[in-house]
Amino acid sequence: MPASIKDSLQLVQSLSPFKRQISLDMHEEGQGFSGLIDGVLDSLEVEQWLLQDMQELALDFCSLLGHGHLSATLALLDRTMCPRWHADHVTMRLLCTYFGAGTEFVENRYADRRPLQRMLFQDTQGYGIRDESAVQSASPGDVLYLKGHAFPGNAGFGAVHRSPAASVEAPRLVFTLDEAMPLSAEECHCGKLH
Repeated sequence: MPASIKDSLQLVQSLSPFKRQISLDMHEEGQGFSGLIDGVLDSLEVEQWLLQDMQELALDFCSLLGHGHLSATLALLDRTMCPRWHADHVTMRLLCTYFGAGTEFVENRYADRRPLQRMLFQDTQGYGIRDESAVQSASPGDVLYLKGHAFPGNAGFGAVHRSPAASVEAPRLVFTLDEAMPLSAEECHCGKLH
C-alpha cells in the first residue's frame, strides 16, 4: 500500500461506521466495486486506489475459485465483530484489513476443535487455542485466504480466526470476499450459458 494512500485512509477513521455488501459476477461486463464506496470517501485518489485493489484481489480470488460469483463487503467497524475463535461455514473467504488491527488466526495444529464446537454461549478469550503464543495477526494490507468448513474435503477443519478489538478510537476498515455459489442455467433463468 503506497504511503500516500495509507495516510489518506486514516482520514476514513473519522467517518461513521458503515457496512456495504454487493453480489457480483466478475465475468460480467461492468461489474465492479463502486457500490461499496460510492459517497463514502472524500479522496478521489483513495477511492480509485481502493477500487483497483479490490478488483485485483477479486480477480486473484476468482482464479482460485474457478468462477467469478462473489459476495463482497466493505465495512468500517467501531466495535469487535467476531471476538470468539471460530471457523466460517463458507468454502473460502478473503479478508483484507486496510487500516486498524488485522484479523487474528492460528495454524490448524494450534486449534483445539473440541471447545470450538461447544463455544456458543461461553466466554472464549483464548478458548480453543492450544498455545496463545501461536496466535498471529494480519497487518494492514495483508490478504488472508481462509478455507471454511464448506471447502471440499475440509468439513470440520475451517481456518480458525477471530476479529481483533475495534472501537471508536481504533476502528478497522475491512474488505471481505466470499464465494457466492453460481446458479445453474435452470436456476438462473437468464438465458445465458453457465
